[in-house]
Amino acid sequence: MATNNKNYLFLIFIALFFVLSYMLVKPFISALVGAIVVTYVLYPIYNWLYTKTRKPNLTATVMIIAILLIITVPFVLVSNLIITESTNLYEIIEQGNFGEEFFSTNSTCTEGLMCTGAMFINEKASDPFVVENFTEVAKNLISLLFQKGSTFLLSLPERVLFLFILLFTSFYLFKEGPKVVEFIKKLMPLGEKNKNRIMNKLQEVVYATIYGAVVIAIFQGSIAGIGYFLFGITNYATLAILTMMASLLPFVGTGLVWVPVSIYLAAQGILLSNNSLVWRGVGLFLFGALIVATIDNLIRPKVVGDRAKVNPVIILLGAFGGLRLFGFFGIFVGPVILVILLTLLEIYLEAKKR
Repeated sequence: MATNNKNYLFLIFIALFFVLSYMLVKPFISALVGAIVVTYVLYPIYNWLYTKTRKPNLTATVMIIAILLIITVPFVLVSNLIITESTNLYEIIEQGNFGEEFFSTNSTCTEGLMCTGAMFINEKASDPFVVENFTEVAKNLISLLFQKGSTFLLSLPERVLFLFILLFTSFYLFKEGPKVVEFIKKLMPLGEKNKNRIMNKLQEVVYATIYGAVVIAIFQGSIAGIGYFLFGITNYATLAILTMMASLLPFVGTGLVWVPVSIYLAAQGILLSNNSLVWRGVGLFLFGALIVATIDNLIRPKVVGDRAKVNPVIILLGAFGGLRLFGFFGIFVGPVILVILLTLLEIYLEAKKR
């Protein structure tokens, strides 16, 4: 009896410190989840480098520098694009020629469907009421963008701390990864067979949702970047990076980038009676729909194969739930959590039958 009481007290003691520990790390959950995802994706590269150097500290340091570049370079490129475009739009609005800049037509245009459409839009745009409303909407958008930019700058110390924790945790996960996995296995209150079943399922799902998604995103972003370049889009490299990021979003995907860009090109061509711009916009749209969007269907079977066939509902709920709970990296972790829960329930039902 005394032994049982001691066991219960010990469990309460563990639970108490578990709660306290959770409260301590709660503000940094997103960074820790990010570190786990990043380390998993890049661990094969770390392992390969380690076989060459046989120096864990040096190899982990090289990986951390690589991660830092992977995170900061796209951020700088995308931020520069947003700032440049926002500044240009703000200057146009301040000069008071917003309507003329965006709704002007070619004076030599006399006939044709594009010309008719351009003249119609130009006629409506000459209405002071329309111009005023467009200008007001644009001003509100620019104001919101600058407000978000100011908020981001104010939160910069917090974001730097987030990045530091992510990199610091990744450094030790690279070095101690196998030991961490073994420690987690020992904590599982399951038999060895079910422990291995859980770990195998985890590996399959993580491989399919993380590694598969990253490889597909790189392919789609690279092909899209070639398309942006071929169709004469400036900042094609930055748009390629944005396409890679959009590819990671389930059921939204790369169309979040190439659809607006192609529509903008075609609309600009109609307004300016420029056939070349129109056909470039149409061509980019077809390129995105027929090539970029279908790469997923071509590459996924090669990369993922028959691993972890997960119901799309699980992927959707897990991705968006994870995004809300853990931030960007939760897109990958959310589906994994749900799949592991389903596996545990399967183990429970099998044990219950026996």
